[in-house]
Amino acid sequence: RFYMILVLVFPVLLIVFTAIFPLYVKCGSAIEHISCEDSINDVDRARILFNTLSNEISLYAVNEQCFRCSKSLVANFSSPCASIWTPHPWTLYILRNGTELIAQDVYTFGEQGHYNVYVNTDDSQLFVEEIAAPVNSLLPLILLIASISIVAIIFFVYQFVWDLSKDYFHFPSQTTYTFSALASSSIEKDIEGKNTGAVLTERLLHQNYEQQEASSRSLKSSLPSKSRLSSLDTFRGLSLTLMIFVNYGGGGYWFLDHAPWNGATVADLLFPWFMWIMGVSMALSFQHTLQWDQDPASVEPAAWLRVCRRSLILFLLGMFLANGYEYTTWRVPGVLQYFAVSYLLTSCCVLAVFPATHRLLREVKERLQAVPEDLPPEIHWGELTVESPEHSPSLLTRMATRCCSLLRRMEILTAYRWECLIQLVILVVFLSLCLGAQAPGCPRGYNGPGGISDESAYSGCTGGIHRYIDMHAFGYLFIYHHPTCRELYACPPYDPEGLLGVLSACSLTYLGLMTGRVLLHFKEHWERLAIWLGSSAWLLLFAGILCGFSQNEGLIPVNKNLWSTSFCLLTAGGGLVGLSLCYVLVDVWRVWSGTPYLQLGMNSILIYCGHSLLANYMPFSYMVYHVNHGSLLLCNSVGVLSWLLIALYL
Repeated sequence: RFYMILVLVFPVLLIVFTAIFPLYVKCGSAIEHISCEDSINDVDRARILFNTLSNEISLYAVNEQCFRCSKSLVANFSSPCASIWTPHPWTLYILRNGTELIAQDVYTFGEQGHYNVYVNTDDSQLFVEEIAAPVNSLLPLILLIASISIVAIIFFVYQFVWDLSKDYFHFPSQTTYTFSALASSSIEKDIEGKNTGAVLTERLLHQNYEQQEASSRSLKSSLPSKSRLSSLDTFRGLSLTLMIFVNYGGGGYWFLDHAPWNGATVADLLFPWFMWIMGVSMALSFQHTLQWDQDPASVEPAAWLRVCRRSLILFLLGMFLANGYEYTTWRVPGVLQYFAVSYLLTSCCVLAVFPATHRLLREVKERLQAVPEDLPPEIHWGELTVESPEHSPSLLTRMATRCCSLLRRMEILTAYRWECLIQLVILVVFLSLCLGAQAPGCPRGYNGPGGISDESAYSGCTGGIHRYIDMHAFGYLFIYHHPTCRELYACPPYDPEGLLGVLSACSLTYLGLMTGRVLLHFKEHWERLAIWLGSSAWLLLFAGILCGFSQNEGLIPVNKNLWSTSFCLLTAGGGLVGLSLCYVLVDVWRVWSGTPYLQLGMNSILIYCGHSLLANYMPFSYMVYHVNHGSLLLCNSVGVLSWLLIALYL
């Protein structure tokens, strides 16, 4: 009911947005020269008129997000009008003959604003006059978020009141109705002469008993065989929902798009989160497919074949989505290809040392079982008071004792030391190539965006050794030709899913694998959450140290295009926080079933392939003539909601 309301409410609201904000959109570079008769009808664009009477005076600019960039010509006497990108501040320069600095200033332009730029050469001053006020581009998004919040609050309040009324008035539970419907269809099959009411009562009691037993088992947080972790599917589905929204346009907002080079937005985290979640799922999958109850001398060939088959299927799916109709430019790297290779490398790492890992696990378990634990009574969720200190230890003492016990039992994770050693070797190889290798014509260890960065000194060195390897492994025609750095840095073609980055992606997948093993070895909710959140804090701290807690100045900046180590640590740390939140809401407190993201996460590959293949079909998208943030939100939201509804009925 909640999501049916969303389907009905959102299009209506967003149609209103479309009527309120009749703007147009056109993609282009950060600075475009236009005719002074042209109006600006673009999202995230402003119009500049440069007023000068001298052929020697020109206006140049550098965007705040463009790291160490050379000055770009904006306007001069012969071409006084320009369209400029608005999300970030610009440093404006007035130059004589392109070299002599006369004046400079920093200014932030607003979307759809019209500005006149003046210069006083005598006083060396620059003035910016606002002729037409900019629009509030965030208003459609604010209204959308407010609408979602209001509808969600109404739904949960309704659900809360309904549950209270059922308890107060003793309404029959939905289980009774469901049972009655099921029983009526099979009642005729019972032995003749047996009392119908007795049959129904017997079945109802039996069903209620089974439900209570199932609830009791789930509250103990044990992970039965061949079960799915609802919170994991929910987090996967939520990430996929945001990925679809971003891939469909993200409402035209710059902060819902990928970072041009260094730094990260929400859009940059979504695909890597998928790889991390794949690692978590691999831990649960290996628990059921490998022979943990025996002492294997080697891994069965069937396990290797299963891994190779799954990797091949993922890779071929990725190649299919890349559309090789024009096979002379058929892109080889891609999203599902990254999944395939990372899954293959991580699985091979696990299978190669499985006998040694199995032996170490058995030894650690025997050692832990040999040491008796003298623990205080169990601490229950939501407990605020305990008995008096004379009869039992204080709550603080009990928590400290259990934390010490948890730290001791975390020794079980050291049994995977051989896998960690292999992953460490992979990481060292990746860092050695990134920081020590030298591409021809580029500085050693260069990992910048090239183009106009670094005063255009290394314009063809985008990504350094990353692009060099891809150019020789795949060729110029078979890599991505629309990188995120093209608009701001004017960089050449570069593939963000390159061959070298897959090594770092493998490390990210393995971090997810270790996250899943926490589920297997620790059965209490608080234990899992303590390990996850503690690990998240360390990962985020290490990521901050590597990037110097800055966007561009650190040793290893956060960069999704390069799959830098700091970026993978940031992604894994954020994934732990997101999974912990979903775990508390869905599996611990049970205040949310995870719908509809749960269903989306359970069919993630199908939905991902479908959203890629049907992106240009109604209702997933449609032609928008009067394009503005409101109309883009309408189009993208309808597409996302369509896939949510499909997932609900799969």
